[in-house]
Amino acid sequence: MLLTFLLVTLFELIYMSLKTININRIVQNKALEAALISGFMTILWLISTTIGIFSILEGNLIIAVGYVIGSTIGCYIGIKYENREKEK
Repeated sequence: MLLTFLLVTLFELIYMSLKTININRIVQNKALEAALISGFMTILWLISTTIGIFSILEGNLIIAVGYVIGSTIGCYIGIKYENREKEK
């Protein structure tokens, strides 16, 4: 269960970071970058959501906490990354 928790947290963290970055690429009209990031995001979302749903159905509700933690930290990282890029 610990491995599942860590995987969901990590995948959701990466997904949300990329989602935040992807929104900025869309606003900047960088279509190719946005499309490539979107494809990778979809893979991560499918994996983390599938693991999360099966875990919750098995009664491992702690996995949902990992999902939320990963999402929250990922959003923060994505915004910090984009702010650093703007400063350059």
